Amino acid sequence: MLNAEDEWKGTSNPNLRRRVQNRLNQRAYRLRRKRMLGTLEETPAKAVNETTADHHDCKQRPANRPPNVDTRIEPAPWYTDPAAVATQFRALKLGRHAKPSPSNDHLLCIMQFNIMRAFGTITSIVGLSPTDLLDDDTPSPFSPRASSLTREFPARHQHHHISLPKSLSPTSLQRTTPHHPWIDILPFPEMRDNLLRLEAGSCAAAEQHRYDPDSLCHWMVGLDGSQKESGFILWGEPWDLAAWEVTVEFLDRWGWTLKGCFELFQSTNHWRRKRGLMPLFAM
Repeated sequence: MLNAEDEWKGTSNPNLRRRVQNRLNQRAYRLRRKRMLGTLEETPAKAVNETTADHHDCKQRPANRPPNVDTRIEPAPWYTDPAAVATQFRALKLGRHAKPSPSNDHLLCIMQFNIMRAFGTITSIVGLSPTDLLDDDTPSPFSPRASSLTREFPARHQHHHISLPKSLSPTSLQRTTPHHPWIDILPFPEMRDNLLRLEAGSCAAAEQHRYDPDSLCHWMVGLDGSQKESGFILWGEPWDLAAWEVTVEFLDRWGWTLKGCFELFQSTNHWRRKRGLMPLFAM
């Protein structure tokens, strides 16, 4: 339900119009995530497992493998025949030695999982929970609104930022600008500030029109259907900026969100050189 602050029709101020539209887009995105999680919770476990297995088998099958060959391994009788489990494991291990390991499709899944794990880790480090990120009304623990709602905000957030790693410590904009905590789990301080400025309507009009938080999140993890790789690659701990690498695809689509992220630029060049690739940034 829209309130008076969300009504943008008839608003002549373009900055105010963009702020309201951005807020509505983010609210719709979080609502879609809530519904998706609710659907998964209501689905019987057996049905989920069967559907996931079928989807994984279809998606991960290399192009040169006949479609009628089922490579899935049946569940082993863990508690009825341990010897059979050991035999199956040895056969699987020997078979894998004869194939490229891991294959390109497996690498993509590993990179996607690594990025999702990183965001989950950061969520815990900054004192948030998945529920906080899904709740449309949850204020950032660093923003002015949170300090005025301390009785509604979990105690774990209070003064937690004092011991945060430098990369995850709140910037001045995070402390002074009311915002949803999803921005707080981005590992790059300059990127967080860029998005806060955009939501406040202080960025270029072209960037305002390109901004969609739903699409941005998908691109970061690599869940957009058009992507061949994840938006980022992580080579170490998620709070270490020197462990992150941004991909060419993400730069082409969302490079403007990374304005001023010089540590990310340096680390990207470093990891590309290690693989014999040309650097992306002139430093």
